[in-house]
Amino acid sequence: MEIVRDLERPEASRRVDRRERVADVEDLDILRGNPFFICPCADLIYNERPTSLIIMQPLESSLFDPGPPVREAWFGPYRATFHELVLGTCDAFLGMAERSPSATQRAELIDQEMTDEATWNVEEREQIARFTEARKLFRAEEWILSRRILKLGSEIFAGTHKQCDGPVFTSISHSKSRVVVAVSDRLIGIDHEVIEHRSASWAARMDPSNAAESLRAYLVMWRDISIDSAETAIWGIKEASLKASGAEGVGLVPAVEVSLDEGGITTMIPDRRGAYACFLNVEPRSILIIVMNQS
Repeated sequence: MEIVRDLERPEASRRVDRRERVADVEDLDILRGNPFFICPCADLIYNERPTSLIIMQPLESSLFDPGPPVREAWFGPYRATFHELVLGTCDAFLGMAERSPSATQRAELIDQEMTDEATWNVEEREQIARFTEARKLFRAEEWILSRRILKLGSEIFAGTHKQCDGPVFTSISHSKSRVVVAVSDRLIGIDHEVIEHRSASWAARMDPSNAAESLRAYLVMWRDISIDSAETAIWGIKEASLKASGAEGVGLVPAVEVSLDEGGITTMIPDRRGAYACFLNVEPRSILIIVMNQS
């Protein structure tokens, strides 16, 4: 059984719509001899070369807090929360649910969903059955929760938050502890990672420029962050960037370059272009990264 309940919305003052900054800009200055277009109102850099995707804004504005939920839903014993976000100049909708350490609760969820013909079509119920037959209950849990949150989150966003009649974009991530879904009318990518220690060989392969140390050194001015947290964030930034650019695939992650300077976070993805921005929510045991188109 699905139980959905609206919660008290945050005060309006908490949601500052930054689109007004963009509306004040009449044109973009072109730097002679430089391939970048500057958009100071949105703190973005657009690279006109088709070989890379640039993500840049001041690091202090890269940190975000989901804030209190505006809606909650119960899927059996699992509670999902939904949050309104303003990231850079754009709106997004975030849904998430904690995973259960209990095999009994996972089995309860699966049994309930297998018979829910109102939510799942025949092919979807068959997919759940295949997970169950293969004893992949952990995989079944993340599949059910992510699709449940995606269905409901897309309906809520399309009905109350979508600013135009264009397509709705979504992104899904699941870690050992949580399932998260992002919905927006802009291209968006999301990644949730449990903070883990990364070996020296991992750092040499995935972060040859040592961007993790630069990120940690900068973010400690706002948050207490370990090198393990920073290295986890670098992986998450790469994966979310790939999702937002449409170039998904864990095998492509090493090819994504991440660097930091006084301007903020920059990621470069081969054969991609666009104006995107990266946002991080740093928690004691995990990191949530959202990358979304700002143009």
